Amino acid sequence: MASEVLRISDVVIPEIYEQYLIEESIYKNEFYRAGIITRQPRFDTLVGGGGEMFNIPFWQQLTGDPQAIQSNTTIETKKTTTSKQVARRFMFGRGWSAEEIASALAGDSAMDAIESMVDDYWNRFFNGFTFSVVKGIMADNIDNDSSDLVNDITTSGTVAAANRISLDAVIDTAKKKGDKMQDFTAIAMHSTVYARALKNDSIDFIPDSQEGKEIEKYMGMRVIVDDGLAPDTDGSNSEYWTVLFQPGALGYGESGNNITVVETDRNAGKSEDLLYTRRQFTMHPRGWKWIDTSVAGDMPTKSEVEEAGNWDRVFEKKNCGVAVLISNG
Repeated sequence: MASEVLRISDVVIPEIYEQYLIEESIYKNEFYRAGIITRQPRFDTLVGGGGEMFNIPFWQQLTGDPQAIQSNTTIETKKTTTSKQVARRFMFGRGWSAEEIASALAGDSAMDAIESMVDDYWNRFFNGFTFSVVKGIMADNIDNDSSDLVNDITTSGTVAAANRISLDAVIDTAKKKGDKMQDFTAIAMHSTVYARALKNDSIDFIPDSQEGKEIEKYMGMRVIVDDGLAPDTDGSNSEYWTVLFQPGALGYGESGNNITVVETDRNAGKSEDLLYTRRQFTMHPRGWKWIDTSVAGDMPTKSEVEEAGNWDRVFEKKNCGVAVLISNG
């Protein structure tokens, strides 16, 4: 009778695990749960096809005042025009390996532990990627749109209360959207900024009857605390980004078409099991187009996503979904 050996390929069934990985890591994401990131089927379809970039046409807003109607006059006609947002295909991958000797010495399967943590790993990646997109479009806003969606209250001198988060500072940030300032529903901040908000007694705790825990709100906006919003420490004082989001500020789509999302392997000579995962997706901020000005390789890196030169705003600022407060904590 032939010997049978349990391999990682028996534990991780790629066809089943692929769907689990794609669904679980985005649906567990707090930005998705808060309605900031929305899964869009048309983006899934676009990513599932070919091409590096995807055109998303839209009609420009109607402008101008109506004409007063007079006797024996003809109402003049105006026209609208089309423009386009442009989304980018992104592809990232990560592999893991484990020696059998490690599992033997630990008394537990290292590959089982790795498998159980993969979706959380990608969830954290998408959190960080969300901030990279925000950094990129706001860098463009600072360079090319007179910072009309950025409220920078930092100082290079001695930090005072006026340079830290406050209700006034957040209101001034929301005001960047004019009469759309009440459309913000979520606010993301670093734990240092969150601690300041707690000390200011600015966080409200509201019971969530569905999940049985409290939801934190700042001026009615859902609070997301994530140290992925790492401070800029180039200057004399740390500078923290606090991001205000509207619902659906970012559209998301993913597809496993034409790539191997989950792959297993075995290096018999080294007694190693290997697990590889790949993600193919788009995450697009409402109101911008990707212009691919400074991408060195086939696919943009996270640092390239953060570059102003790869983005250009195509919406009027009131119709964009993000504004940023930059503070010293």
